[in-house]
Amino acid sequence: MTNGSYLNVANSGTMMALCAATIGVVVMQGLLFLRKGIKRSEELGIPKSKIKKVISSTAIFSIIPSLPIMVFLMLMMPTLGKFFPWLRVSVIGSGSYEYMAADMAATSMGFTGMADPNVNVAAFCCAMWVMTIGLMSGPITNVFLLKKYDGKIKEMSRKKNSFGPFFVSTLFIALVCVLAMPKYMDFAKPLGVFAAIVSSVTIVVCNKMASKYKNTTLRDFAFPLSMIVGMVSVILVSNIV
Repeated sequence: MTNGSYLNVANSGTMMALCAATIGVVVMQGLLFLRKGIKRSEELGIPKSKIKKVISSTAIFSIIPSLPIMVFLMLMMPTLGKFFPWLRVSVIGSGSYEYMAADMAATSMGFTGMADPNVNVAAFCCAMWVMTIGLMSGPITNVFLLKKYDGKIKEMSRKKNSFGPFFVSTLFIALVCVLAMPKYMDFAKPLGVFAAIVSSVTIVVCNKMASKYKNTTLRDFAFPLSMIVGMVSVILVSNIV
């Protein structure tokens, strides 16, 4: 099957209905918690004007973290269709590792990645299963192990001259290195290396300026802005070269 045939499945009405139903459940949960929160606030005697102000301010603030999500959604749509990426980034997924998981699934089936023109429906289904089951492991693990893990980290942090305070940060830096360095060192794709460097420089400059001028808005927008600048720079360079 060709790339076009699997995209027919990915963009089908059935896929839209399945994804919309799942997202609908999550939306209903959010509305339920909102309703319970308002009811509890009224029981505590909090003025309605203050409740409305909290709701409106948090709704506006949520727009900022949504910008990188929208960028990742647009990046995944050409190869994963319109609806499944919408589901992944709307519920619990993150574009930073969702597409990587899909790419690994396609590679394991003998393709060069999800962008391979020969990717078929089987590879697309495999990618969906890998992305979904892979994400489920986090919440399930947290249910059984997070409390014990958190206790151990706190115990390590209380010990004198302990490595505990740096343990989680070290793991995070190692994870970033594993994910990012192959992109920086993939000189067979110079535009990808260029985009990574430009994005990195942009986010560093934004954070420096935010700290210097005490501008929290710039710090909040630093990540999506760096991604957009990186993509625009690649478009400009590819058209010039």
